[in-house]
Amino acid sequence: MEKTTFKSRDDFKIEEEIFQRSDHEVILIHDSAFNIENWEGFAIYLEDSNFETTLFNFSDKVKNRL
Repeated sequence: MEKTTFKSRDDFKIEEEIFQRSDHEVILIHDSAFNIENWEGFAIYLEDSNFETTLFNFSDKVKNRL
């Protein structure tokens, strides 16, 4: 799984619904830095109270829940 770490939740415009995955919140994002015109299989994984985040591709199974 390809991962990119970002410093702050504020790096992104947070939109749409919140999903629960394991013990972490998963928040859908629209990230213009990736030139994404429409919603794609990306999410912010909130790993601690400092909002250290990991961007990862949603699996097809999770995408189908949207």
